[in-house]
Amino acid sequence: LSPVCLVSYDNNQGGYSFKSLTEEENTIFRKHFKGEDPDANLVKIVDSNNDYILTVNEKFKEVSHFFTNLKLREDDVWIITSPKCGTTWTQETTWHIMNNVQLQRTQERLFDRSPFLEMGVIRSSGPQAGEEMLRKLDNLPSPRTIKTHLPLELLPPGLF
Repeated sequence: LSPVCLVSYDNNQGGYSFKSLTEEENTIFRKHFKGEDPDANLVKIVDSNNDYILTVNEKFKEVSHFFTNLKLREDDVWIITSPKCGTTWTQETTWHIMNNVQLQRTQERLFDRSPFLEMGVIRSSGPQAGEEMLRKLDNLPSPRTIKTHLPLELLPPGLF
């Protein structure tokens, strides 16, 4: 059986779809990512050419629109990287450069000063976290420093 398209979304860049993992893909993923909830239903995101983008928990389908519909500001600074490559260090350093090295503000949580875009949604059980994330982002003063590990295809059109 081939994977079935579960949801499609057109983000003006060719769009993407959520597809079920094949049994082989699911076995490989769970072998290498032991921390993933064994009961989680994993899906892959593919582009309009059916090329692989990312594997996510199926719950991501409920919140993906929050990322693509995010209101951009002209002076936003985005830190977009793969995981485990110094992103948090870069995020903290960039925030300080943009805010004249306000060392007293390091008492505030970094993710309150400079949000990790998908973190609240990843660790939550539903769309409420996406709505809260959008409120927090909207209330941040400009310029905002925003961190993400999401690929460009899942971010707001107009960002690049």
